[in-house]
Amino acid sequence: MTNDKIFETQQDFIEQYREECVARYGTPFEDLADHERFFALAELIANKGRAIFPQSHPKGAKKVYYFSLEFLLGPLLDNYLINFGIRDLVADGIKEMGSSLEELCRQEVDPGLGNGGLGRLAACFLDSMAHEGIAGYGNGMRYRYGLFRQYIEGGRQVERTDNWLANGFPWETRKDGSSVLVRFGGQVVRHEENGKFWFTQEGGEIVRAVPYDVPIIGYGGKVVNKLRLWSAEPYTEDFDLDAFNAGDYARANKFRSDVEAISTILYPNDAGEHGRMLRLTCRRCQVYIRNAAY
Repeated sequence: MTNDKIFETQQDFIEQYREECVARYGTPFEDLADHERFFALAELIANKGRAIFPQSHPKGAKKVYYFSLEFLLGPLLDNYLINFGIRDLVADGIKEMGSSLEELCRQEVDPGLGNGGLGRLAACFLDSMAHEGIAGYGNGMRYRYGLFRQYIEGGRQVERTDNWLANGFPWETRKDGSSVLVRFGGQVVRHEENGKFWFTQEGGEIVRAVPYDVPIIGYGGKVVNKLRLWSAEPYTEDFDLDAFNAGDYARANKFRSDVEAISTILYPNDAGEHGRMLRLTCRRCQVYIRNAAY
């Protein structure tokens, strides 16, 4: 893909970037803070990737689905500008606008979706498949808090919450229409009719798995795949109004809290039974999504 399919000229980029700033914040570029300028630029580049995605692969092309509990992506903006072959054009345009690309890149948080070799390997597979033109799609969990931020106090490690989604994630797009219902608990019921039999799972609790798609732009900008991240939400709003009116706010929201815990943090502490059950639930959620969604 050549630059003229993304931005015809440096001035074309500047005009589109200014339009994105106003569309997102209702404020001109000059009056925005650096983190707002970053979000507008990331959204502009992500939209370019989303526009390319439908034409990335021939109809009926064989697809690869890569499931992993981790995807250590790292910051994406600078990488995607390089892959599109427009980094210098964008850097020069932003400099002309009175800012710097390096400063805007520093505003991007590291997505809290992975923690080591497993996650980095998964992310590299996605990059490689996009570069090689393979229709390869990642599937993982959209952890709200990732793992943790590490600080050293008194010579010891201190863990702090990694609230990486506090200001949103500009690369993702919520896909409510592709949500999947996951059933936990209940019982397996055997059915038989005309000599044929089958099984269904009935009862238990139903959790709604909602996907968020992140574009994965291959080097050269010719192929855009996607990483689909799943977030756990209640299927029905089981809000205990009586408990709320009685002042027991924690019990009123207990069902929502229990469901959202599935995708709250990467690798919860499994020293106790609750932590082990939560890890098992997270893995079951991924297996069910794999079987039901594709």
